[in-house]
Amino acid sequence: MIKQWIGKHLYTILSKPVGYSIRRRYVLKAISKLSPCGKFILDAGCGSGGLAFSLSLKYPSARIIGIDIDAVCYQTCLRRKSTLGLDNIDFKLRSLTEELGNNSYDIVYCVDVLEHIREDLKALSNIYKALKPGGYLLIHVPLREKDYVFKKIYLFPKQEDHVREGYTPK
Repeated sequence: MIKQWIGKHLYTILSKPVGYSIRRRYVLKAISKLSPCGKFILDAGCGSGGLAFSLSLKYPSARIIGIDIDAVCYQTCLRRKSTLGLDNIDFKLRSLTEELGNNSYDIVYCVDVLEHIREDLKALSNIYKALKPGGYLLIHVPLREKDYVFKKIYLFPKQEDHVREGYTPK
């Protein structure tokens, strides 16, 4: 019982915030190497907009569009945009399985999103079509087979909002 409780709380403390923080730093660093000033950037599956807002604040000459299917996240993003008074960022309530435009974006990033989408290949096709020729695409997805540090303490629960556990590097 105590091992389960410790494992569950270590997972909550270490896995989610640390994982998100690491991914966030990685994505921001990778995008900064692409000279985002003045670029048109798509956050494909923006959630509550954390990465999009970071980019908006750091690169005021960039134009950032965040797209997400979740209405609550969308409303959160709109309120946050209004509170921050940013004019270089917008949000759209839509699915990545819908057309996103053709040759529209210099940079597209999609972080921990595709594992939530049943029609992931259609979403990838739409994302690819939305990129300008010579544009950059940054994707992060979970690996299907993971080796958890705390595996023996607690078996991590399946993420109920995932339609697949992850992807393999093949």
